[in-house]
Amino acid sequence: MSCIPMRGRLVALSLLSVAAHAADASPSIIVAGDPVDGILPWTPGPPRADLGAWLSGSPGVRSVRMGGHGIDPVVDGQGGPRLRVTVDGCPVHGGCPNRMDPPSSYAPVASAGEAVLQRGRIDVREAGGSAGTLRVQRDVPDFADPGMRARFGGSAAGQGSMRDGWADISAGSARGGLRAIVGAGAADDYENGDGTEIPSSWRQNHAALVGAWRPVGGQELSAGWSAVRGSEMRFGGASMDATRSDLDLVRAGYAGRMADWRLSAGAWSARVAHDMDNYSLRELTAPMAMRATTTTEVEGGRIDLERGSGGFRPAIGLDVEAQNLDARRTRAADPAAEPVLESVLWPDVDLVRVGGYAEATIVTEAWRVSAGVRLDLVEASAGALDEDPPGMQRSPRQLYQLYYGEDGEATRDWLAGAVLGAERALGAEGSLSLSLGRTMRAPDATERFIAANAMSPSQRWVGDPDIAPEAHHQLRLAAAWRREHELELSATAFADRVQDHILRDRARGQDGILLADGASIYRSTEALYLGSGAQADWRMHAFASVAAGIDQVWAEDLDSGLPLAQIPPLSGNVTLRGHGMDDRLTAAATVRWAARQTRVDDDVATGSGLDPGEGPGWGVLDLSLSWRQPGLGEVAVGCDNVFDRTYAEHLAKAGTFDPTVSRVDEPGRSLWASAMLEF
Repeated sequence: MSCIPMRGRLVALSLLSVAAHAADASPSIIVAGDPVDGILPWTPGPPRADLGAWLSGSPGVRSVRMGGHGIDPVVDGQGGPRLRVTVDGCPVHGGCPNRMDPPSSYAPVASAGEAVLQRGRIDVREAGGSAGTLRVQRDVPDFADPGMRARFGGSAAGQGSMRDGWADISAGSARGGLRAIVGAGAADDYENGDGTEIPSSWRQNHAALVGAWRPVGGQELSAGWSAVRGSEMRFGGASMDATRSDLDLVRAGYAGRMADWRLSAGAWSARVAHDMDNYSLRELTAPMAMRATTTTEVEGGRIDLERGSGGFRPAIGLDVEAQNLDARRTRAADPAAEPVLESVLWPDVDLVRVGGYAEATIVTEAWRVSAGVRLDLVEASAGALDEDPPGMQRSPRQLYQLYYGEDGEATRDWLAGAVLGAERALGAEGSLSLSLGRTMRAPDATERFIAANAMSPSQRWVGDPDIAPEAHHQLRLAAAWRREHELELSATAFADRVQDHILRDRARGQDGILLADGASIYRSTEALYLGSGAQADWRMHAFASVAAGIDQVWAEDLDSGLPLAQIPPLSGNVTLRGHGMDDRLTAAATVRWAARQTRVDDDVATGSGLDPGEGPGWGVLDLSLSWRQPGLGEVAVGCDNVFDRTYAEHLAKAGTFDPTVSRVDEPGRSLWASAMLEF
């Protein structure tokens, strides 16, 4: 283990290094130790392609940009399969092994209804999710009397001609009701600050229908359906574009109360169909016309019983999740020629998990202490191991044998976790919380079974069917203090020591890797994540307020002493606001910034090479003006990146259209307008 630099120690362990997230950047995000309340994702502002784009810049959250859509959130330095995403209780999984369509891309902001991001692990109710859990929920609101509620909105931005529109309508009575959400969004390619066009266009439509029946007080039967249809999605940071990216989801549930006990049960089924190629939405410059078709299906259910009041609050639950993932890649001399199978990317993968938990919470006037344990059984298998593409290409089993000496047969893993947490109220305005826990995460389908052929070994991508699950040992400390309408402060610090950290690397003949040909492979290592952040919002005067924030993550492969790839740099923002007309009128100026990232893994000779290089620092200015009329709606106008800077997030993918573009740049100057009407 290499020594942590003094600067890294101070930033990682300090709770009050500087103040926090700009409140105008997005609504508050739930963090460990905060009360878990819902947040309405849509707020007046520039249009957001998906929930990942809306979350980006929130405390502890940065994002991976590959194009204009599919913005992949990274929470406290951990993303991908380490962030668990559920939509209406269903753990949705994308269809692209390269995360062109992360789960959050199937949650358009207007359709999300309510979203909660829990950073880190503060309970044992969900499986995996070492980075935390993002939950999207659409429910029928409660109606005391028969009536209807409606919200209509839309927004447009100059860069890329991005636009969206939506409607959210609910009707019902005390016995239940219906809720319908529909919307559409689209964008063309945008330009960076230098006027260079970035391939980033997309189209997406969505709809959701939810029904609830409440026959007696405290009892509810519910059912829901939702669909997302995506097309014409271009990606400047990928070798393919998506011609189709569709989700269909159905779910049903029951919730009931008896005295102070609550029983809930639910079942769901989701299917994602994703198609991509390198010729439909771009000029074919590659030697072959390549196309990949993928499907992912998830079915499952859960049952939970908990006591919701009293000094002692036990809870138990059981859940099951069955995934099937299949992906094939074909090649042809040109788009009109008959395609030939080139790779079985996901060889009919089945991942089945059965889990349960037990938890107890003790609540006093000043303390809230909880302890829980969780146990999961995960079985993984692949049904198309021996499907052999013609010619010199290899079957999945042959690739696994070539790099790991394994045959890809079914595996079974037991995952044991536990969390201990305590929260102490500091008077009526503050709180301090501490959580300690062990979370285990099973490898996903790509880490286990990806089997991508290529003539050049350095272009191959091969999973390890027998790779061990990760075990995260986490400590998180959070503090908050709030005096309403005057000052809000919060801070967090965390450490995560990871055993059997799943590392995407290059084959160099490491222990357990049989070849040294530069192929992308997976292996286990030991890792450490450290980080901290702070937020503040100060109402200086009736007419002025300021908010600020900062976050830092430090991460290292302890076996090699190298930095882990794709770790965001020190970053933050500051917002100065002016208030008028009893806070109905708000003007804001926000500076968003990121420091230079020098701790990178960009050399395939020694590491993974997943970072395209060091990330330069940057800072941009955004301006906005909004008007809110309670009970009627809101309107807003603004300009992002006022000085038309050319910049990119450190986590952005390397450009594939232009070899001079080290990362996919963010949009240049963009004027925008948005509005929402409610009644």
